[in-house]
Amino acid sequence: MHPFATAEPLRTTPLQPELVISVNGVSKKFCRTLHCSLRYMAMDVLSDLVGHSRNGSPLRPEEFWALRNVSFELRRGQSLGVVGLNGAGKSTLLKLMLGSLRLTEGEIVMSGRPSMLSEHGLGFDPLLTGRENVFLAAAVLAIDRQRVERAFDDIVAFAELQDFIDSPVRGYSAGMRSRLGFSVAMYLEPEILLVDEVLTVGDIGFQRRCVQHAQRYLQRGGSLVLVSHNPHLVQLICDRCLVLDRGSLVWDGDVVEGVARYLRAARTPLDDPLTLDPALTATPPAVPVPSGNVVGIDDYNVRPINGTSLRTGEPARVSVRYGAARDVDIRWGFSLLSSDLATTITSEGLMDPVLVRAGRGELSAIIPRLPLTAGRYALRVAITDPHSEMPYAFGGYHAPPRYFTVDAPTSRRNNYRMYTRDLVVLEDLHWERRELGEPEVEA
Repeated sequence: MHPFATAEPLRTTPLQPELVISVNGVSKKFCRTLHCSLRYMAMDVLSDLVGHSRNGSPLRPEEFWALRNVSFELRRGQSLGVVGLNGAGKSTLLKLMLGSLRLTEGEIVMSGRPSMLSEHGLGFDPLLTGRENVFLAAAVLAIDRQRVERAFDDIVAFAELQDFIDSPVRGYSAGMRSRLGFSVAMYLEPEILLVDEVLTVGDIGFQRRCVQHAQRYLQRGGSLVLVSHNPHLVQLICDRCLVLDRGSLVWDGDVVEGVARYLRAARTPLDDPLTLDPALTATPPAVPVPSGNVVGIDDYNVRPINGTSLRTGEPARVSVRYGAARDVDIRWGFSLLSSDLATTITSEGLMDPVLVRAGRGELSAIIPRLPLTAGRYALRVAITDPHSEMPYAFGGYHAPPRYFTVDAPTSRRNNYRMYTRDLVVLEDLHWERRELGEPEVEA
C-alpha cells in the first residue's frame, strides 16, 4: 500500500464511555526519496485497482517504518506525554491522530474532533490576519461564532498580540504564531488537544500561564496529548507517558519512570566511549614497574562500598593499585570528569607524604556521599613526588581514563537533574532566611 494510503480510515465515531482516543496497531512507513515515493505510489494505486492490497507486505528498497504497531488508549480528562529521541516517530503519531497523514496499517478511533497545536499555530493561513485566523480556527473546530466573539479579547490579551492581531500571520514570528494558537486552543477548548513542543514559547511569565491554563483545561474534562523534549513539563502536566524508540512503543505507563527511561537514553550518545569500547571498564593485568620508574600504576577504579552499583549520595571508594621499585615517599590524588572529559572535579589530595614500601600495594580514598548525579563519568589518578611535585605515574592521562556509571533512584527530582545535565548534588546544606524590612519607595 502506498505511503498515503490507509488500511482503515480515521473515524470520529462514539467510543465506550469516557474513552476519547483508541490507537490500535498503528504503523506508518515512508520512502527516503521523493522519486521512490512517487513510483511506489503509482504502483500501489494500480494494485488497489485490481484488488491486490500490500497490507502486511515487507518493506521495499528505500522504505522504512516511522511507526510500527503502536497501540494505546486515552480517556477523558487524561493527559498523555509522548517522549523519545529525534526520529522516534512522535510528530508522525500526532499527525496520524489529527488525520493529516494517512495510516499504512492499523486503526485510530477518536471521540470528538482533535485540534493540533504546533509551532505553526493551529494550522493558521499565513495570508489572513490574526483576527481572521482566530475565527477560521473556531469554524474548523465547529465552535459557535458568538462564543468566539465573547472570548476574543481574552484570546488576544493572553497571546499578547494587541498591536498585531490585524496584521497578516505571515509576518508573525514562530513564537507569536504559537502564542496565538495556544491562546485559541485554551479559550475555545477543543475536546482533544494534540500539542507538539509549544508550551515553552514566550517568556517565563507566559510559560507559567500556559501550564496553568493546560491544567485547568484538563480539570474541566479536556484530553491532552503532549509531545515534548522537556521532561520537566511532561512530569508537571501529564499523568501517563509513552516512550517511542525508532518507531516502536517501548513504555506505556508511569510518567516518572517513562521520563527516566527517555533521559537515560538521551544521556548515552552514539559516541559514548563505553559503547564504542567496553574494554575501557575492564581491569588490566598487573605489569612490572617500567625500568627506571620508582612507582608504576597497575590499576585504578571507583567502586561502591555498599551494594553493586555506584549511586548518588552513597559511599564510594577510589583505589589505586601500584608497584614500587623501592621504599619511597609519594602523594596521590584523583579527578572525576564528565564523559566528554570537558569538566573536572578534582580531589584535594593529601598534603603530607605517604611512605609506600617496595613491592605492590593499594592506595584508597573514601567518598562518604558520592555527589555525582546519574550519568557516565571518567576517573583519572596521579602519583607524584612530594618534594619536586613531578609525577611518578599517571592513570588516564596519556591513555584512556577509566569510565564508570552512576545511578540514582527514579524520581521527579533526579529526572530533572538528568535533563539539566547537572553533575554535582550539594547535600546537607544549612538554609537561612532573614527579613530586610520594607522596600524603599522613591518619592
